[in-house]
Amino acid sequence: MKKVVALAIGIGLILTAIAQAGDMTGAQLKKAFTGTSMTFTGKSGNGTSVYNADGSASIVFKGKPSKGKWRVKGSSICTTWDTIRGGEEGCFTVEPLGGNKYRSSNGFTLSLH
Repeated sequence: MKKVVALAIGIGLILTAIAQAGDMTGAQLKKAFTGTSMTFTGKSGNGTSVYNADGSASIVFKGKPSKGKWRVKGSSICTTWDTIRGGEEGCFTVEPLGGNKYRSSNGFTLSLH
């Protein structure tokens, strides 16, 4: 009986890990990121950002603040900033790492607050 219980727990842990692996869906992104502030770190710099429910956003990247917009497009988050990328939209996917930590396809580790 103990072996069956241990096997069931092991299978449950494996299925949970599989479910968490890979990029988030659009619905998951909206739920996790809407109205959330975050800090992010990456090779190109560090900062903080907020994605508001109305699609507006704010960011401080490398110590410089900017206003912008965000949206979910398919399974990506897309952002447009007044002073970043010349105002061009950039999109990235997000992979959950566990807890409040995520990895973006554009090279940042995100911590949601």
